[in-house]
Amino acid sequence: MKVYWRSPHGSSPPAHAVFGWRPFLDSFPLPPLENIIRVDELPPSSPISVQKRTFLPNQPDWIASIEQTLQEIQNAHFTKVVLARCCILDCEGEIDPFAVTAHIQGKQQNSTVFCFANETMAFLGASPEILFQRKHRIIQSDILAGTTRRGRTPEEDLLLEKELLKNPKALREWEAVHTFLKTGLSTFCVGPLRSFPLHVKKTAHVQHLSGQIQGTLLASITDEDILKRLHPTPALCGTPTNRARNWIVKQEPFSRGLYGGALGWWTPEEAEWVVAIRSCLIQNSRVTLYTGAGIVEGSRPEEEWEELNHKMALYGDLFI
Repeated sequence: MKVYWRSPHGSSPPAHAVFGWRPFLDSFPLPPLENIIRVDELPPSSPISVQKRTFLPNQPDWIASIEQTLQEIQNAHFTKVVLARCCILDCEGEIDPFAVTAHIQGKQQNSTVFCFANETMAFLGASPEILFQRKHRIIQSDILAGTTRRGRTPEEDLLLEKELLKNPKALREWEAVHTFLKTGLSTFCVGPLRSFPLHVKKTAHVQHLSGQIQGTLLASITDEDILKRLHPTPALCGTPTNRARNWIVKQEPFSRGLYGGALGWWTPEEAEWVVAIRSCLIQNSRVTLYTGAGIVEGSRPEEEWEELNHKMALYGDLFI
């Protein structure tokens, strides 16, 4: 398995780091991460010709699914569900996944860029969401939810940022993730958790409500304990978790695989795990782009479709 990994600040994991991944659903089979070859230099990227585009679901089916979900929310079956869609691109010729990675590395902002590739598939992306970082016993987790597009001018960008910070729907999404992570980590930590102020994190094409919580882990707690407790978060599943996950499986006409899962690395001294979003799967000449939106009371189906278009724009000028 070949692996490329760069933090938002351009650093790579220590030489002795062990890599890991988890799918969205535990039942999804994954090849073992063995015989890792680290990739540090990326080849140049160039536009890739697309012969066919297929959306799953298509827009009418997406809108119908969101309307059904909103009815379930109104009936109090759950308070939030993250529904995803994918765009399947049938391209001309086989694709070098590391050249695609080079493209998104050049565009990333405030994101971890990753690529895991073997002989039959590659999974790559640029995730703005850190599930958790550990340095010795200090742990920090991102609270990321609520989205709007970037502005065409600095003035418009700032206006959209201010509107996002006051948007009731976005704040409900964010609070669901905040409550989940705070509850999940509090039993693993010594003393109270420290919360950082709510702010906006900007990526190349969208901006999100963001915050962090930090604590000191009990000596007995392992990275595996944390993963079991935190994955999947409401940012990629919903609340309550089991009901939301069952609804996702029922509604989505494709398997998420690694999308919405977790990817990371660890050493005895530190660890870093991200949520597998803004991602794509490459198999020979076929590319599957994934993206999702949090559905809560007040969501509008057409606006959610457009939000996902903005998220997919990370790849937009590469696949033509």
